[in-house]
Amino acid sequence: MSAERLAVTVIPGAGWRASDIRDVARAAEEAGFGAIFTTEVNNDALATAQLMGSATAHIRVGTWIANIYLRHSYTCAKGASLIADDTGGRFILGLGVSHQPVNDALAIDMTSAPADLYRYVLEVRDWLDGKGPATIGGDLDSLRDLARQSLGLYTPSPTSSACGARAASPPRPTRWRRAPGRPPGRGDCIRSDTITI
Repeated sequence: MSAERLAVTVIPGAGWRASDIRDVARAAEEAGFGAIFTTEVNNDALATAQLMGSATAHIRVGTWIANIYLRHSYTCAKGASLIADDTGGRFILGLGVSHQPVNDALAIDMTSAPADLYRYVLEVRDWLDGKGPATIGGDLDSLRDLARQSLGLYTPSPTSSACGARAASPPRPTRWRRAPGRPPGRGDCIRSDTITI
């Protein structure tokens, strides 16, 4: 079996710094591994995968697994999508319910873990496919202008509105609303399901 078909999994929550994560990811890539995965034990698996991806050029990076109870399915999908974009499609999202001792320590009820996982995976897939309720109104150009304005980067364009007098004003903030039917803060998933983005 070639090294390209082998992957390595790391547990960076044992006191690793960001530089350690980058170094190990680069070493795995240099050794010819096909992928490097991270667990979600005392760390954020998505942030760790992002660090590994930004430090490498070819190796696939992913979560083994991201605990569904720690982030809303919307946040998971959006984060995974951003990591996939930044890594040129090298990100693999592994989702699961983690381990009873981990969840007990965080006071997480996992009595319905299989059903929770199933529902969560479906929700993440829907968000990745562009389905689900809108979480913010407005067109993308207005949202980009709003983001740039909030960062102090906004420069009005003379063509940004039909009225020349209004073009010198920053866009009005868009009304934010929570997606209907989504419980705040709780996610669910299927233990061995992975989503390649």
